[in-house]
Amino acid sequence: MADLPIARVRVLPDYGRGFAFTWEVAGGFNDPGPWQFIVQMAPSPEGDWRDISPILTNVYAWRSTGPFRTNKEFVLYFRVLMRTGNTIYPSLPVTPYGDLDRREFLIGKDVMRREVLHSKNLAGVEVDLWSVSTWGPRCDCKDPVTGHVRDSNCKKCFGTGFNPGYHGPFPVWGSFSENNQHTLEHNQAGAGLTEQKNFQMRIIAAVPLKKNDVVHDKRSGKRYYVQQAASVAEIRRVPLVQACVLSEIATTDPAYQIGVL
Repeated sequence: MADLPIARVRVLPDYGRGFAFTWEVAGGFNDPGPWQFIVQMAPSPEGDWRDISPILTNVYAWRSTGPFRTNKEFVLYFRVLMRTGNTIYPSLPVTPYGDLDRREFLIGKDVMRREVLHSKNLAGVEVDLWSVSTWGPRCDCKDPVTGHVRDSNCKKCFGTGFNPGYHGPFPVWGSFSENNQHTLEHNQAGAGLTEQKNFQMRIIAAVPLKKNDVVHDKRSGKRYYVQQAASVAEIRRVPLVQACVLSEIATTDPAYQIGVL
């Protein structure tokens, strides 16, 4: 519907807490910020709606703090309420298991649980995911006429043109392995090319990754840009496990300031 800025709400399995929610805002929506979201629950599509999440400012994903009771008749519905500087917009209601039925949802949840258990007990590490903004309130550094970003080192948007420039952090367990691929990239000073070693990481898909997202290895403190991401396990096109190619970020890169300022 044209009058509903929330283009899509997805309900995904969460291996430990019941449900993970993600949503998107339609392109071209430009109400003044900040944009606030609240995940709500009701026994029917008509209501009575009640809040189950805190107020989420400029955030596009949330994981529930506990499971919710449901039954075969799906007598439980979710929606996302959006508040801007102008008005309030509700999303269309979605059923508890999104695009899956209950059996498929529980299978997916178990796949994720096993994946996390494998990471915890073997070679996995805890990481924070920062998703690069592709929508949201426009940053002050974005030219209102041309739409170009005037400051690639902006401390608000980090060159994305949206404020905030990244959503997160989303904590998760991941398994790293070295990738034999190497790339050549321009260094910060512009003085020639430097060889960039790539790494592979495998994680659950509660927060789908995309190019230019940032992964922060909390044990080593290193940060990585996502170069490629692909689903390696899914049910009915719903991703459960994903693998991505990462490139290590130089410590002088503005990405090291994400979540710090």
